[in-house]
Amino acid sequence: LMAGPLSQSAREKSLANDFGPTHGANSPTQFLLALYTGHPEFGGVELNSTDCPGYARPTINNTAFALVDGRFEVEVTPANATGAWTQVADYAVLLNATTPTEAWDYAPIQRVQVNAAGALTPIVFTVFYSDDATTPSVAK
Repeated sequence: LMAGPLSQSAREKSLANDFGPTHGANSPTQFLLALYTGHPEFGGVELNSTDCPGYARPTINNTAFALVDGRFEVEVTPANATGAWTQVADYAVLLNATTPTEAWDYAPIQRVQVNAAGALTPIVFTVFYSDDATTPSVAK
């Protein structure tokens, strides 16, 4: 039996089982968004509130993910920085809020460098299937 690539409809149904208002029972009801410096699977580390004053993991309701052009997206607003950060984030990691040691997905992001206290730019985390196996989910 030889199968071709997944149809767009199949991709959307598969992702809907993990994300969005109709997510399956095996998916977390909430996620935490962790910011990392470096690749999370190859030595990257999560930012910490000592080096990054005000840093905290925002909570994301899984039902907040919306289907947009065949991708599931959610906009997340990080907590305000209370001072300059000495670490720079370049990855975002979705953690299971119930079991925060369980990473659900991750993506490279545009570098987050904080030079003073204030609001951070929201991050849009997008989950999708790619025909290119080297293209991960994205966050911007």
